[in-house]
Amino acid sequence: MKARGNHIGSITDLMTSCRAVGEEGLAAQLAKELQNALDSLKWQVQPDLKLVAEIRQQIRQAPWLRYKNERRCSDLPLHLEVEKTDRVGHLYNHVRKQIEDLLINKAPIEAFKALVVGEQVTREMLEDCRFINRVYAAMVGKIAERREQLKQQLEKTKAEWDTVRQSSDKEQRRQKLFAMNQARGTCRCDEERGKYEMKAVLAYIRIWAQNKAENRMGWLQALNRVVCNGERSSGSILFLAFPQELILKLAERTGGKPVRVHVPRLYEGLVHTDSSGRTFLVNPLKGGGQKHTFLFKYRDGKVLLDDDKPEQIQAQPSIESCVETDIAADTPLPAAIVDEAVEFLPSTFSDEDASDVPWVM
Repeated sequence: MKARGNHIGSITDLMTSCRAVGEEGLAAQLAKELQNALDSLKWQVQPDLKLVAEIRQQIRQAPWLRYKNERRCSDLPLHLEVEKTDRVGHLYNHVRKQIEDLLINKAPIEAFKALVVGEQVTREMLEDCRFINRVYAAMVGKIAERREQLKQQLEKTKAEWDTVRQSSDKEQRRQKLFAMNQARGTCRCDEERGKYEMKAVLAYIRIWAQNKAENRMGWLQALNRVVCNGERSSGSILFLAFPQELILKLAERTGGKPVRVHVPRLYEGLVHTDSSGRTFLVNPLKGGGQKHTFLFKYRDGKVLLDDDKPEQIQAQPSIESCVETDIAADTPLPAAIVDEAVEFLPSTFSDEDASDVPWVM
């Protein structure tokens, strides 16, 4: 815990900015203060923060450093104005243009509509897939929208800090720096919250898919047809629900070798829908009992993501109330809806999540 909140990262970034503008002498001075900051974790020494502040007043931050926490290539600018001595900046400008070509030249989701064909699909299967796709898009869209709003607020505070970064007004610098750090901390907290919420979303999709033990190829075709009707769809739900079947279809259509990509491991949780239409993910606890995570509420043909009854379910749900298959069996299904564009960020998944996706052959 002592390593958190020290000056190691800020000094390192300042050293980087010094080298980007060719100020090797200043970078050498900061190297000594960086060593002191590292030694402070064990010994009673501290870096000279007055010297660090003086150097910071002289050096402009390397333009590419402000994007070091971005997780998607699409959020990175195509070109940055950099100094002649900034080797990393020139490398960035060279490589980023090549990545842009990869992002632009991609086929629309409609092109994959015929990827899965020839299977037996019923109207009920299509309606069920539309409902699942609608819930999935709404839940993930909520996470993405909240993250985007916080990110915009962070960018605003960063811009305000940059305007006063080299100002002689200490109080103004302190206020703007505090606001930026607050916004950054809020974004980090939201990342952790997003991980928790995404685990619940993944579990919900897995529980629904793992109980489609019969005609799984047919279910894949039905879900693929629904997904490919969306103009901004990413198709991510296909890999979450039926990863093995999708790989087999890809191998069949391309002449590749079919492989087993996931070890069978069924999800132990349940999906519970109460009398008011609220749907919960129910996870068994190691010490006994159950944990209920609110997912959504389905009312009047709409998927609501806010729980207007925040109280938790205290009683243990009965066998009859625990729905291990799809939750839409006795519920009027909505009209067709597109799969909203969903892009998963690296922070959303863990290695454990990636290896736990269930499939049933």
